[in-house]
Amino acid sequence: MTHLFAYGSLMCNDIMQGVCCQTLEHEAALLHDYSRRTVRARPFPALIEARGDQVEGVLYRGVSQEALLRLDRFEGQMYARQLVLVQLSSGDPLACEAFVIEPEYLGLVDDSPWDFEYFQREGRRRFEAYFVSDES
Repeated sequence: MTHLFAYGSLMCNDIMQGVCCQTLEHEAALLHDYSRRTVRARPFPALIEARGDQVEGVLYRGVSQEALLRLDRFEGQMYARQLVLVQLSSGDPLACEAFVIEPEYLGLVDDSPWDFEYFQREGRRRFEAYFVSDES
């Protein structure tokens, strides 16, 4: 079992469950020295290294190997799982994995931060439509 830090659409528990077909325990977590940026013309973000920045997200505990394979397919070639160290709300550090954008796709990333609240209000429908039409 693996712990996974989510920082974008997968912060939505229903989307995460839909992708991995597993109910997961989760809690707030903070990732230091990374930034969450907008991917041009897409409703989802990219995670990039950025010294001094931090990203609020969700830590999912106990992700099964089967669920990780589903997540790998969902994230596609643009992202790779990497080991990161998050800080829990208790202040304790925890090693986990996160999907970080691959270097060859950095050209698609804007300097603007990706906003989760905006995603919930405006981008979620676009996100769901993008992936529904992708599967057709």
